[in-house]
Amino acid sequence: MGSGLCWTGMAVADVFVLLGGCGAIGAATFTAAGGGRRLAGALAEALLRTAAGK
Repeated sequence: MGSGLCWTGMAVADVFVLLGGCGAIGAATFTAAGGGRRLAGALAEALLRTAAGK
């Protein structure tokens, strides 16, 4: 997906943000379905790191 978006002219940084958002949505869905506390903590940490730009 990322290669196709880059090929059509989308900036690489924007592709990473889009794919990271898709991953976060998938992780949130998995957490909601499974009810896992450890995964919810990992998701929260990943979102904070993404927001901080690290």
